[in-house]
Amino acid sequence: MLISETVGLLGNQLQFGDSEENSTNPASKAPAAPSPPESTATASLFEYVNVNSIGDYYGIDKLVSLANTKIKHLLRSNSGDQSWVASLPSAIDIAVQSTGDNELLGILASATAANISSLLGSDQFTSLGVLTDFSIKVLHSCAQEIQALAGQCEESKLQLRKAEEQIQQSKLEISTLRECLEVLKKTSQCRNLNCGAEFLCFIDPSECLLRCAKCRCKHYG
Repeated sequence: MLISETVGLLGNQLQFGDSEENSTNPASKAPAAPSPPESTATASLFEYVNVNSIGDYYGIDKLVSLANTKIKHLLRSNSGDQSWVASLPSAIDIAVQSTGDNELLGILASATAANISSLLGSDQFTSLGVLTDFSIKVLHSCAQEIQALAGQCEESKLQLRKAEEQIQQSKLEISTLRECLEVLKKTSQCRNLNCGAEFLCFIDPSECLLRCAKCRCKHYG
């Protein structure tokens, strides 16, 4: 939560300014407010955007930077709570109306791009004042292109796996055939004592091993 950080930085800025002397003087910091209970990702996102707005309004760069760091961490988190995705339109609307911080808008824009397919199904998103009908059409086209590219990527991965399996199989077959040739060099007669024929042999391609041409007896190394 940023409540205590906000109170500290805002109180320090308003009462004593933002000089280096004040920032290193413990007496100049406002008392920390008690932390609120743990909230959901959605509530945290709104809180951080509001803190950014406060920092932007009062010109407290450290507070703006702190809020943006928290927002980036939240949006990049792999935690199970992804409720903030559906709340992005509201967060964008709040940010556009309450802050002039371009870094925050860039962070929200990146998060929007990463979740554009699901957001385009939201009336709240498509009705945002910052979006025109034309931009919505462009975003729809982008989403379709992304889905097509994602499908092509998965197909390429599948083909790559198959190719790697074929390569491994080919290496195994080559190794086995080399072993057969080594056996052939050392073999002058069929190992089947009842065969008695002139030793003629061949490499069985179905099993990659050496066989007697007459009785089909297998020969190993």
